Amino acid sequence: MKFTFVRALAALALGLALSACGGKATFDVSGTIAGLSNNGLVLTNNGGDDINVPAGATSFTFPHRASYGDNYDVEIKTNPDHMTCGFSVLGLNSGSAGHTVAISVPIVCSQATHNLGGTVIGMAGCPATTTDAPYCLTVVNGSTPGGQLSIAKPTDGSNNTAFTFTGQVKDGDSYGVTVQTQPPNMTCTVTNGTGVMHTTDVGNVVVTCVPN
Repeated sequence: MKFTFVRALAALALGLALSACGGKATFDVSGTIAGLSNNGLVLTNNGGDDINVPAGATSFTFPHRASYGDNYDVEIKTNPDHMTCGFSVLGLNSGSAGHTVAISVPIVCSQATHNLGGTVIGMAGCPATTTDAPYCLTVVNGSTPGGQLSIAKPTDGSNNTAFTFTGQVKDGDSYGVTVQTQPPNMTCTVTNGTGVMHTTDVGNVVVTCVPN
């Protein structure tokens, strides 16, 4: 708290000194970036001063400086390809120039992830579950953490049941759903089980089970 107060007083003193000399203090509108591994990030200040930030960048500075007392509002206009970025400390992306000695906006980016799931058809034909075999079948999505899911027979007698893997898939990564454990006396096949994850959840995987 004390350090922030001292910085604010220093900035105010600088502004007053320059004002007395007929000038006005100006400040870089800048910040830090962590985790930016893809291109496509566009930042904007006050809705009109845009900059493109390349992959691998760890900092940014807008071309137009802010005069003492001017408001700034840094926003993420466009996320990078297959990624989502946000402010690691809320509140530092906007304010009034001169409130602190420097304007530093911290941004962190991470690979976007989405749900993968679908529907199992033919569940009414699955043998009644027991304590020894509580699930009808097990499906897997490769070696993805959380990519193994055991599916039980619906208790309401429904023939179809929806499923979603607990492990999400990163945007841009491939997925491949297969049946790891077949139900007793049944064969289940997968359609729409492979692809590349993009921008939205995938929920059209279909597992069809029929009696042998």
